[in-house]
Amino acid sequence: MTQTAIPATSTTIPRYQRWRFQIFAVTWIAYAGFYFTRQAFSVAKLGILEDPILSTHLTKSTLANLDAAYLAAYAVGQFVWGQVSDRFGPRVVILGGLAISAIATVFMGLLPALVFLLPLMIVQGLAQSTGWSPTLSNMAQFFSIGERGRVLGLWSTNYAFGGLVAAPILGWAAYDVFGSWRAAFFTGAAIVVGVFVLVLLFQRNRPQDVGLPPIEEYRAAQDAREGVELDESPEAEAVA
Repeated sequence: MTQTAIPATSTTIPRYQRWRFQIFAVTWIAYAGFYFTRQAFSVAKLGILEDPILSTHLTKSTLANLDAAYLAAYAVGQFVWGQVSDRFGPRVVILGGLAISAIATVFMGLLPALVFLLPLMIVQGLAQSTGWSPTLSNMAQFFSIGERGRVLGLWSTNYAFGGLVAAPILGWAAYDVFGSWRAAFFTGAAIVVGVFVLVLLFQRNRPQDVGLPPIEEYRAAQDAREGVELDESPEAEAVA
């Protein structure tokens, strides 16, 4: 629920900074978290191809076609979810994507047949595509245009981190801990459920939703504050 925004003052700036850090962190975790359901299928393939029964109908070419279906759905979703996020806010889109991705991943582990995996991979692709545009939209509400290049350069490490750690963790859980390829799906889904809870608790769409002014007012107040400090500095007095 949106709270009444108060003007940007020296007392609101520290609170604004805390929320900016919080949004940075929670959206970073959210996008990195998507990789744990995104890569579950890739990790599970190793066990599926070694299964004497499943490998007879889930062949390498069939699994490759499933990947293609996923990527096609992912591409379509990229055109859709940004517009949905603009209309309804990133919160509902991100939470919906995380929830649907986790549910689809669980069923992928329970129903490893082509007739089920094909629609599930399409659903997974659509769910995964909720991550990028809405999280960027959320960041734009808390960071001004002049600082987005620097901030998003740091923030964009989420996809590298997620891609780097998800597969080893899922592989370790599936083959070293549980000894089943299905555990790759279930472990990935469990992690994404945890990410869902974090987003639910700590994410907000706009500064106004927590009683803070828009980012433009915050930056103006911050610039004015820095200008006063500069004018009062010993260097400025010496020049005067």
